[in-house]
Parts: sequence; structure tokens; C-alpha cells
Amino acid sequence: MVTTTTSDGVQTTDEELPTRHRPVRIRWYRPPEPVGTFVWIHGGAFCQGTLDGPESRAVARGLAGHGLEVIALTPPMVPTVSMPLAGTRLPLPGVRHPVPVESALDALAEIGRRRPGYTGASAGACLAAAAAARLTDPRFGPTAHAPSRLVLAYGTFHSALPDPSPALRDRLRGRYRLWQYRPFMVDLMNRNYLGRDALPDDPTALPGGLLAAPLPPTLFVDADRDRIRSSAEAFAEELRTLGTEVEQLVVPLTSHGFLARPKDPAYRRTLVRFAHWLGIDERA
Repeated sequence: MVTTTTSDGVQTTDEELPTRHRPVRIRWYRPPEPVGTFVWIHGGAFCQGTLDGPESRAVARGLAGHGLEVIALTPPMVPTVSMPLAGTRLPLPGVRHPVPVESALDALAEIGRRRPGYTGASAGACLAAAAAARLTDPRFGPTAHAPSRLVLAYGTFHSALPDPSPALRDRLRGRYRLWQYRPFMVDLMNRNYLGRDALPDDPTALPGGLLAAPLPPTLFVDADRDRIRSSAEAFAEELRTLGTEVEQLVVPLTSHGFLARPKDPAYRRTLVRFAHWLGIDERA
């Protein structure tokens, strides 16, 4: 365990927590007077990213500046996705589902915090939603430790990327159409995460279209020019149908992964929105 303190009094502690599979690294950001607890899981296609990357460290540090106690974690990563997987049908070796989501749940249980908010970006948003599904769906047992709220940033939640709405398709014209995550790329990422072709009928894997119970109040934060937004839009509608309180924010003139770019003007505005969603007054 290594602890440091920044000039504004935020205490940062690195820990390694045991889980049923393998230890999970977390970084705990504690402001002097915390007003809530927030779990943050970075993105990276289930196979990339670290606690030192900007989508983890900068976001967590920024949220701590708003008075939130932030628990940033990196679940076990699956092997890097590769094009040869497109023709592979055998089970794939290495870390695959359900290791990342089960490890995250075990780490949170080890922390022992009561009902924090769960948040994540991209693949991390999928893991946050899947963990919440595991803790709220009566098919999986008691639900006493469900998260208080969810914030899902530019997440992908379905085994196949849904068709874009006309409004989204209009935002992907010209050069914005070229630099997109195509449906075949998302399919490749998902099958790499699962390690097989067959999709489990299990909302703790890819929860889109598989939930049977509402999730806690959920804020979707999506990029304006992002093909993956079609999954978030479909998932938000599914949650509404189940009775979940849902809010949606599309951040203008942004693309996928903008929270990994702290100099982007949208970055700070989005962190403020995170804080407001949790009922926290804006802080400098």
C-alpha cells in the first residue's frame, strides 16, 4: 500500500485487493471532506488501459476535486484483440468473461463501501452496468449492495452494435464517418472479451437486451460524433422500459474517448455534470 497527498489535500492510496481470480489494483482518491463515493472503471476495449492512463487518473483526480471519494480500479484485462479472431471458433485461452466483472465485484466487496455510485467509460461502462445488473437482478440473489447511481460514458452494451438513429447517422457524415468504430470492430472486441462465438444469455456479460429488472438511476454521457452511441441510446430506452430513471447527455462536438483528453473543453464540463448528477455542488 502506497499513500501520497496532493497540495489540495487529496490523499491517494494504491492497493491490491484479492479476488476469486487474481488480485485487482485500485487507486483510492480521498478528498479532505468527501461527500460521496464513486467507483470509476476506465475503458480500453476490455484489453487496454491502466490506473496511470488519463481516462483513469485524470478523471478520478478531477472528481476528487469536486469532493468525491473515488475508487479507480483496473479489472483483469483480456488479451489484446487481433484480426485473426474473426475466423476463430474455438474457446480462446487467457482471461475472458466472467473474470473481469467477477473480479471487479469481489474487489468492491473487499472495500466494503456501502452503495457507492458505479461509473465507467466505453468498455468500463459495460463492466459497470454488468456489475450493477449482477447486484440488482433478483435472478442472482440478494440485492442489498446495489450501487446508488450509475454514470455510463460512451459505453457499448450489446453483442451487436445497433443501427444508428437518423439523428446520429447525420452526425457521422464526411470525415467523421471515416474515424469510427465499425460494427465488425465492436463484434471482434466482444467475441475477444467472451472468448467464444456463442453469446451467453447473461446480463453480466453484455447487458444490452438481457436485463429483467431496473438498474439504479442512470446518467448516459455520450459523444456527439460516435458510432458506438447507438448502443447507449438503445440501452437507455431498454432501461426506461424497465422503470429505471434515465438521463441522457450528448456532449457536442466530441468523439469517442474524449474523457481521455483532459485538454478537451468538454472534459471539464462533463466532470461538472457528473458531480451534479450525484447532487454535489460544483467546486473549483
